[in-house]
Amino acid sequence: MPIDNVLRSMVKNGKSAVKNGVKNGVKNGGNGNGIKNGIQEITGGQLAKQQYVEQQLARQNFGTRKPGSAVRAQRPTRRMGARSIIASEPQAMLKAYPNHKEEVNLWMRNAYTYARKNGSLDGYENFKGPDGRLWRPKPAQGAFEGLRLKGDDKTKRAATIKRRSNRENPWTKPAMRDDLYAALLRIGKEHHFEKLLKIMKRDHQNKLNALKAKGITKGHFISMKQGGLDVAENFGPQRGRSLRIKKGDSFEIDPGNYAEKEFSTTGFGSGKGIDNWDDYVRMKLPELE
Repeated sequence: MPIDNVLRSMVKNGKSAVKNGVKNGVKNGGNGNGIKNGIQEITGGQLAKQQYVEQQLARQNFGTRKPGSAVRAQRPTRRMGARSIIASEPQAMLKAYPNHKEEVNLWMRNAYTYARKNGSLDGYENFKGPDGRLWRPKPAQGAFEGLRLKGDDKTKRAATIKRRSNRENPWTKPAMRDDLYAALLRIGKEHHFEKLLKIMKRDHQNKLNALKAKGITKGHFISMKQGGLDVAENFGPQRGRSLRIKKGDSFEIDPGNYAEKEFSTTGFGSGKGIDNWDDYVRMKLPELE
């Protein structure tokens, strides 16, 4: 029952207690018993109301039911109703440690409990596998869904981050500079190498500053995971969050930058972008001559 209805009911009962108390006091004469009983009825109603309010205030606040929250229910589907996920089987971990299924599943279930009680996974202990690898619970839900976790190999994650960082700001990375120089050398324009690096850095910074000024995220047309270059010609403004768009009687998800990830090549960046230095050099030739 909603709290407003409960409180209205209690106020109504309190009024009834007053009415009955006065009525009993008059009925029983001046011996004071009616008045005494009436006061007890009034006090009982107030105490019940106070007790209910205290119970509600004492309830733990698990935070808002925003997308990705551990207390947000999954939306109903044709086959299943709305539901909260309190456990899931981390397939990558179970594949890595098939003889430790119970231990792995218990660690993951406790991760959901921890997230509900604390509002986040910050501070939750990593899982150390028999091979020494460390795993952490990582959110893996889709747009507008409640929390859904998977096991994330920290060693593999570090390698992914390193791979990405090695492709960011290419004018600072020796391997990327070598590739750019080789592309210039192939067309006899290697003497423009330093000038092209300055142009690349300037264009990248100017475009990035323009996006930040508008509060828009940077989305690569061809993701760096798919070989895209981190140059101004390969990124543009992209909405960070996904949208739920009503079409007819149903809703469709229009993925934003966070959800699209490396699949931008067939979505946001379809038909755009650049993924090799030869094309980049040819694109920039007019600025070099």
